[in-house]
Amino acid sequence: MLLHLQAQDVLSVKQYSTAIASDNWSNLYVITPDNTLLKYNSEAQPIASFSPRDGSRIENVDAGNPFKIILKLQSENPLLVIDNRLAAISSAQVHAFPKDTREFLFCTAPTGGIRIYSPENSRLMKFNDSYEIEYERNLGELPDNIIKIAATSSFIFFQDNNERLYIFNSGTGSVHPLEKFRVKDFCTYQEEVLFFAPEDDRIRVYNPEKRTVADFYTFSEKKKLKHIARSSSFVFYTDEERIYFRKLK
Repeated sequence: MLLHLQAQDVLSVKQYSTAIASDNWSNLYVITPDNTLLKYNSEAQPIASFSPRDGSRIENVDAGNPFKIILKLQSENPLLVIDNRLAAISSAQVHAFPKDTREFLFCTAPTGGIRIYSPENSRLMKFNDSYEIEYERNLGELPDNIIKIAATSSFIFFQDNNERLYIFNSGTGSVHPLEKFRVKDFCTYQEEVLFFAPEDDRIRVYNPEKRTVADFYTFSEKKKLKHIARSSSFVFYTDEERIYFRKLK
């Protein structure tokens, strides 16, 4: 799966980001240090922006649902659901859950709903699209320093702050680490994981069913990347100053 792309296939914009996410239409959502959510199209043009009316801090963004994006806020109502079918991001609805968890991580999944993980008690919860809890499970096998989660149809992935990735098989209930590789950041696309290691010269792809790692794209030099996201037509990544929009062929 090694891709060879030319320089003209890359657009970039100077923008510092704290988190990014892509939707099905190759729009990129970027959280900026001034607490704004920017929406870019695939031509690297900003087309909309959003800031919480109450000034709550935006911590993370997920655009995996086909019709909405979800923000995690530092707020009593921690999840903000925004309709992404609008050209301008304007309408929002707050869902206050989980009420008994102070700190949590979240992600959407291709099968629908939201996954919530609480590092403080190793509890994984699945909410359906009506925001009703469907199940919860204790994952005591995981370390207590998990900082990010993401999901495919059959797996949930957990990254800790020691740059280790753990894979939870929702069918078998087993948890195992990704061996041999440190992970600076990762994202899911369909049933695979894209990731890069600290100061590496390539983006890699992990297949959780086969437990295999392959090269996805190789740079001409080592990069200090921060964030990664992918759509059907683009892979997006950031460094300290810029966001890159790399078109796939």
